[in-house]
Amino acid sequence: MKLLSLLLFVILISEFGYTQSFIDTAKIWHVGQWSGFAPNSCYTQIYQFRQDSIVNNQTYAVLKISPDSTLTNWYNVGLFREDTILKRVYWLINNQDELLYDFSLQVGDTAKVASAFGNPYPNCGVEMIVDSIAYHDYFGVTRKHWYFNTPYFNNPEIWIEGIGNLFGPTENKVFVCTADYLPDLLCYSEGTELKWINNTYQDCYIQTMGVTENQAPFEISCAPNPTFDFFQFQSNTLDKKEISILNALGELVLQTTIISDRFEFRLNHPGIYFMHVQCGDSKQSIKLIQY
Repeated sequence: MKLLSLLLFVILISEFGYTQSFIDTAKIWHVGQWSGFAPNSCYTQIYQFRQDSIVNNQTYAVLKISPDSTLTNWYNVGLFREDTILKRVYWLINNQDELLYDFSLQVGDTAKVASAFGNPYPNCGVEMIVDSIAYHDYFGVTRKHWYFNTPYFNNPEIWIEGIGNLFGPTENKVFVCTADYLPDLLCYSEGTELKWINNTYQDCYIQTMGVTENQAPFEISCAPNPTFDFFQFQSNTLDKKEISILNALGELVLQTTIISDRFEFRLNHPGIYFMHVQCGDSKQSIKLIQY
């Protein structure tokens, strides 16, 4: 009986010893966003939890993103909270919690997660099933790894405890139901200490698409996205904007110039599109999904 109790104690200590929380303001993710239709085109986005917010008497951490390597300009990604007992991370979408990570999954379990766009995939029939679990050391820290049955160009979907998806912190299921942009986690750090680096690139910041440093790009948005009907485009400036929309094959499907801060449009066919907006020397892009 004593031997059994000791064994259970060791197992519990081992399991909890590998547990690292996901939400922490000291954590920084560098994610390279590669174009699926323009080879060698990449820009880097930097993610960090910067503050807290209260919604419905529940505390959420605000995840922000910066396209600027000087970390001068930040934009909101969304609100997240973590249940450290159940080892789950939730994303507040449409005023309800959507499961982003479940770090308690075992081999054979299915992951039900939100998409990188802040919406569940309603028409995605592919399931992410845990193929295997392993432990690896990075910079003196042992971290638990989950390998899923969703390879894309021979790259399996992988979660690392405390770090998240190796495609990016909010990129779960990105390759299960989409295939037109190619995110990759480049680096992960805690404060000023590097804790993980992508051996494919060995670089925390890759920029082949022009983004002016230390200068806030103009802000744009399209809602609802995804949509079955019209998109409502909005920006924070009345300056002239050149708008072009390409499909997943890189074919131009819409091009227009507006001198306004808003624009309504609808795409003729269901699919995934990229909107590129040029305003002076600044450029912004948005991924669109038309059902």
